[in-house]
Amino acid sequence: YTSCFAVLASSKSADWATHNLRHNSFESTTATMPYWEGCNSTTEYVFKYVYALSQFAATMVCLHVSNPAWPLVVLLPIQG
Repeated sequence: YTSCFAVLASSKSADWATHNLRHNSFESTTATMPYWEGCNSTTEYVFKYVYALSQFAATMVCLHVSNPAWPLVVLLPIQG
């Protein structure tokens, strides 16, 4: 149950930070990614889709591991 609480607390903290610290309501993580000039909408969609899957996978890993170091493994696709 500790993992579930940690995920819910992280989500609530992220919501609070977004609500209180965001300067521009049109700004988001994937909207401000530096896509190259001429990047078509399909390629941009694929990048956003993979990013969303990586976030989901990271959450699932956090919920289903006993070693607290394993969630760090999923940082590469999210931060890379």
